[in-house]
Amino acid sequence: MLKSTITLMHKPAGSINNNWPVYRYSEVLLLLAEALNELGRAADVVPLLNQVKSKVGLCSN
Repeated sequence: MLKSTITLMHKPAGSINNNWPVYRYSEVLLLLAEALNELGRAADVVPLLNQVKSKVGLCSN
């Protein structure tokens, strides 16, 4: 999985690390779909996959 970080240009005095992980909404949906599938809730996975597919312009069938 790709993970992006945001780096602040001006660090406040005394700060050590201002890098925050950034997850795209589609990545979060896919992580949730994977977890639900592992729990045996495959029927709940289909709407999540369809959301991701429609977001990128693919048909939902």
